[in-house]
Amino acid sequence: MCGTAGNDCSTDVPSGQPVVLHFQPDPGFTFVAFTGECDANGQTTMTSAKTCGATFMQTATSVARGTSSVEPPRSHVSRPALREAAGEPTPAAPPKPAPGPPQPAPGATPVPNTAIPLPSSSAPTAQTPTVPDKPAAPPISAEDHAKDEIQRLVTDYCASLETLNADRVKKLWPLAPMATLKMQFKTYKSLRCTITSPPKFDRLDASAAGGAQVKFGLKQQIVASSGGAPETKEMDITMVVSRLNFQSAWQIDRLLAVEKPK
Repeated sequence: MCGTAGNDCSTDVPSGQPVVLHFQPDPGFTFVAFTGECDANGQTTMTSAKTCGATFMQTATSVARGTSSVEPPRSHVSRPALREAAGEPTPAAPPKPAPGPPQPAPGATPVPNTAIPLPSSSAPTAQTPTVPDKPAAPPISAEDHAKDEIQRLVTDYCASLETLNADRVKKLWPLAPMATLKMQFKTYKSLRCTITSPPKFDRLDASAAGGAQVKFGLKQQIVASSGGAPETKEMDITMVVSRLNFQSAWQIDRLLAVEKPK
């Protein structure tokens, strides 16, 4: 357990490993939601360094207490008492007769005393519809994660050819034939590379020191430095790739390009 009382913590998790967070609130706090790069259920898959957290709300425990004040009794002297103290006679007030109920007119039918209810001032409260939570997406598998990274390597290889820079190609393909690439690139004014078919995996090992063989279609549209009409080449590519561990990137080991007949 880590991260209590607002403290941060970190740990090392291999790339491609699914992670599930569990919350445990401190006394006096209630869990609200996960935050950061985790989903609503606290789940994620390690593809890079990620930051996840949780929000807690303090539980209300204090209750407001009302206070009352007692006013001391006050002495009160009536006006007749003042007159009696001054020796003046106190006039006797005639008693007032209590008002009686109104008498109905002769021959009229008495109306019963029925109370009319007043309309209520409180309007009915509208019920807020509840929206069910969407189910969390299942974590990506190690094989699918490896396929995504290898497909990105294929796209980056195609983009490196468009730069006409052999050193850019070598970063993805360490054993690339540099002399041949430099000679070709010198004769090109521009090169446009397009992946014509999605990569298909002949084999895939998604372990830490894994490898794979993938095939895909590739088209090059070349404009020569000497001028003339652009040349189009369509090829079937067989690429063998590997990596050292989960932290290292996939690289090209071997590449075979077979040009399709026109």
